[in-house]
Amino acid sequence: MTAVVSSLLADVHRLMPAGAEVAARDPALRYDVTLAEAALIQNAVDKRQREFSAGRDAARACLMALGVRGAEIRASQNRAPIWPQGTTGSITHCDGLCLAAVARTDKIAALGLDAEPNAPLPPDMLPIVLREDETKAFANRGRLIFSAKEAVYKCLSPFLDRILEFHDLQLRLGAEGALTARLMASSGRLNAGHKMQVHYVERPDHIITACWMKAGELPC
Repeated sequence: MTAVVSSLLADVHRLMPAGAEVAARDPALRYDVTLAEAALIQNAVDKRQREFSAGRDAARACLMALGVRGAEIRASQNRAPIWPQGTTGSITHCDGLCLAAVARTDKIAALGLDAEPNAPLPPDMLPIVLREDETKAFANRGRLIFSAKEAVYKCLSPFLDRILEFHDLQLRLGAEGALTARLMASSGRLNAGHKMQVHYVERPDHIITACWMKAGELPC
């Protein structure tokens, strides 16, 4: 493991709740997947197949660290990973980086993780990602908000009954740079106004965001 990867994993660990495991892989490489997993991407281009295999391998490493061995990670209709009983997690990849995080559901009900290149968001994406009430605070940090909203959606999606648009989430910057996300419309098991903190790190090459919901925080 290189010093850069060690530093990156240390940063990601700091974003995560206690008990969560994280792993990194190189999405340019090809890793072993099961036959059922391979079937999910059999028609995908080579780049996508490599990213997928890297994500599954990273996720399996996290599961093994939690004592879950030989797990097969299939996908739901919306392509989200289906985690083994008693676990939850998130997979993310971008150019040059693939990350996975997994935790046990007796401690963490859900988590979301996203990685993006640390580069400005294209100008035509800003009005898609930023609400009008976010533009002033985040006009120069569009990539961070893009990533944060992706992480929140990954975390909340198991409890929603529709796909969220970027404007369905409102981000606020608090003391010492803390980010808080607020759901603007009710969906599934979550009511409008539901809030969660988004943790993030801005590295030279990547922006990484994470959020989670503790066991017992989910409304009945």
